[in-house]
Amino acid sequence: MPGRFVPLYGFEWTSADTGHQNVIYGDVARGAPIFSAFADGTTTPDGLWQALAEHPAYPAVTVPHHPGSAMVHNDWDYHDPRYSRLVEVFQACRGNYESDSCFRQYSDGTADGTFMLDGLRRGHRFGLIASSDHGHGASYVGVLARSLSRADVFDGLWSRRTCAATTRGVIADLRLGPHLMGSEVTWDGPRPLTVHARGYAELARVDILRDGEVVHSVRGEPRLRDGHVRVDLRVEWGKADVTMCWDGRLRVTGGARLLLPEFVGPEVVAMDEDSVAWEHVTHSFGEPYGAQRGGVEVSVCGPPDAVVHVECRGRTAAFELTKLAAGAS
Repeated sequence: MPGRFVPLYGFEWTSADTGHQNVIYGDVARGAPIFSAFADGTTTPDGLWQALAEHPAYPAVTVPHHPGSAMVHNDWDYHDPRYSRLVEVFQACRGNYESDSCFRQYSDGTADGTFMLDGLRRGHRFGLIASSDHGHGASYVGVLARSLSRADVFDGLWSRRTCAATTRGVIADLRLGPHLMGSEVTWDGPRPLTVHARGYAELARVDILRDGEVVHSVRGEPRLRDGHVRVDLRVEWGKADVTMCWDGRLRVTGGARLLLPEFVGPEVVAMDEDSVAWEHVTHSFGEPYGAQRGGVEVSVCGPPDAVVHVECRGRTAAFELTKLAAGAS
């Protein structure tokens, strides 16, 4: 369907020792080669990349699949900048592989040194995507392309002009001066970064990270009444040894209200200005697909003596907004 839907050829290369690689071909005719980790010469990622290099008529990118998985993790000793252009950071089927202890971390995402951030810290350069697997929901990769054609979409993938999204309608475009995201440039002096971001709802916050740490943050600022404060909160749960139900609720009293949820994931089942409710089950290593960690993020605005109440697994806690604003817990 020209201009509406563009398929690309590809296959999954699977090794129990060095991880899975999703191979995506460019604007090529039928007949692109398929390589197996069980075949002589292509039992390692290096072998796969050498085999791809022997077929220059079929340009390709290779994407590490669920990189932080303890069961089948990605080995960052293997990296080829000709093909290792992208990394899957989030998957609807499993969860998040950004780093250990990340938000919505996958249940078997426990292999030290194999997460997405570990690859960046080793000096590898790559763009990020999100995807689905085994028909479990959908996550998305956004590509900055000249047109919706196979050649231009592949060019955007190879050039790392991508963003990863956990839902539809999300766009993130970061540029350094005139240079598009994914570029490698030498730059002297101040670095003028321009961010264009769009979400499926009003933006709550845009973070700029370096080496996994937030170095700059811009957020939507509400008009606060005199004397009122705003506090951004995250309620997290998980890392239990067995399957666990974490259904709960956060509510506010004393004139406070919830504002601009900074992340609305599938855990959230109800939300208004007074409360947010969630339903979530986490899994431990070796159990079915799912996350070992979960959480919700909200912003609370109100007078300093307003109270935030949290209820989860039969336990309750209450905090004054002024103490939360000061960093108390």
